[in-house]
Amino acid sequence: MKPTRQRVAVMMSLAVAGAATLAAGPSASGTSSPRVGVVYGGRTSQGSPVWLRLRADRRAITILDFDWKVPASHCTNGRPMTMPENFDAADGFAPIKLHGGRFSGTIPEAVGAPDGSGSERFKLSIAVTDTTVHATFSATVHVNVATGGHYDCTLGRASLSADN
Repeated sequence: MKPTRQRVAVMMSLAVAGAATLAAGPSASGTSSPRVGVVYGGRTSQGSPVWLRLRADRRAITILDFDWKVPASHCTNGRPMTMPENFDAADGFAPIKLHGGRFSGTIPEAVGAPDGSGSERFKLSIAVTDTTVHATFSATVHVNVATGGHYDCTLGRASLSADN
């Protein structure tokens, strides 16, 4: 599902607030600056923007938001597909738990498409540091067409990078 204008505005506000907080440095009281590595932004290897937020303890990803594309040649219906990935509580996803700054696994998801509905198997391997995020992903989407029949789209390996 595509982010609404309100959701995009909230995400942008959080990113700007996080960047401003990090840029502020030590407070007037002389305490150290806030912990880095909570809000990240970047791009996928396909050129789509990526936005990512960690839980304050940095042990889980609470928001991972980007789009990915499958060329027509990789879909059995011969049409290209663009899929939004919005892994966050607002879309019903639990935080992606990190172990030693890493996650590797498959995230199943129900899919709504203009011509039907189906399922997605999204494979993600991600590594998070204080200043960067690097990940590879692949996916397979199965869509049951409302008028009968089905089609599949398969994304080979793609990647994303983001900085704090």
